[in-house]
Amino acid sequence: MIAAAREAFAAATPAGSARYFAWLYAHPKQRATLELLLALEYELESSVRPAIDHAVAHARLEWWEAEAERLLRGTAQHPIAQMLGSTRTTRPCPPIDLRAFIATLHWDLAGTPLTTSAEWQHYARSWSRAFFEPLVRLLVAGDADEAPVLETSRNSIENYAQRAGGALGIARSLRRSAPLTPEDGGSGTGDFERTALRSAALTDLRTAVATLAPTDQPRLRPTLVWLGCQYDAVSRNADVIPPSGWSLLRANFRAWRFARCATAQTFELSGAT
Repeated sequence: MIAAAREAFAAATPAGSARYFAWLYAHPKQRATLELLLALEYELESSVRPAIDHAVAHARLEWWEAEAERLLRGTAQHPIAQMLGSTRTTRPCPPIDLRAFIATLHWDLAGTPLTTSAEWQHYARSWSRAFFEPLVRLLVAGDADEAPVLETSRNSIENYAQRAGGALGIARSLRRSAPLTPEDGGSGTGDFERTALRSAALTDLRTAVATLAPTDQPRLRPTLVWLGCQYDAVSRNADVIPPSGWSLLRANFRAWRFARCATAQTFELSGAT
C-alpha cells in the first residue's frame, strides 16, 4: 500500500465494518484495488466532516472537482488518484468519474436534506458510480494471467454492479443523518420513507446476487462479502460497527461464511438476517 493511502484506508475500514471484511476476504492480488478506492472515498468524505471549517471544506471540494477532471484525463495529482489512474491503464476499464459524487458532498456540506425518492436514488447512484461499480469492473478485469470473463457474463456483472451499488448507496445514505420529523421542524425523509427505502435496498441486494452467475462469484468475493455484511446491518437497522463483543464475533463468523459461500459459488442473501 502506498504511504498516502495508509491512514485513510485504516480510518475507512474499522474492525467489524463491511468494508473491512470486503478487504479481509479479498484475494491478495485484489487488495490493492480495494485499498485505493476505499482510501480515496475516505479522503473525499473527509472534506465535509463536521470538524472541518466551512470555508476550508469548500476549498477542498473545489480542488477535488478539478482533480476529478484531471483523473478523467489521466493527469491526476493526488497520489491515490494517480495510482488508481495507473491501475486502470493496465486493465480495460472506463475511467473513474468522481464528479457526481463530489456534487453530493456539496449537499452534505450545506446540510441539504434528501426529501424525495429521486434525490435519494441520485445520492446513492452517485456513490455507486464513483466507487462500487469501478471496483467491480477492476476486479473483473483482473490480472493478465487470469482467465478472461466470458462475454455472456459481462451484462449480468454490469447489472449486478449497478443494482448492488445502488442498494449499498441507499444503505450509506440512510446513515447520512437522523430522520427529520415535523417535531424537529424539518422537512426531510421521515421514518416511513426511510423504512420503505431500507426495504427496497434489501430487495435490490437480493436481486443483484440472484442475477449473478455462480461462476462469477469467486472473482467478486470481496463485493459479495460486503453485500452480505451490509445486508445484515440494514436488516437489523444497525450501525456499521457492531456495538458489542458478541456482535463483533457474530459479524466475523458471518463474513467468513459469506466468503466461503462465494468461493464455493453458493452465495445467496435469502437467509442473511
